[in-house]
Amino acid sequence: MDYFSGNRLDSAVGDDGMPILRSSAIHRAEYNSGSRTLSIWFVESGGPYDYYGVPDAVYHGLINARSAGTYFNDNIRDRYRSNR
Repeated sequence: MDYFSGNRLDSAVGDDGMPILRSSAIHRAEYNSGSRTLSIWFVESGGPYDYYGVPDAVYHGLINARSAGTYFNDNIRDRYRSNR
């Protein structure tokens, strides 16, 4: 099982190795490439909320986006099955 963490210049990594995004909408994200599951913790509603079948490129796009919230709305929300 392979886990990726973000490498955005303006992101930090928590004690658990997960990226903490500097975003007003998304606090942190975790990606499991084996199951293609993206887990997101939102600032307002918490989490994790899991999104299934997400390609690696979409996760990296989220981590590297200028606005993680906008990227989520445009590329993830309502496009992947989730537990949300």
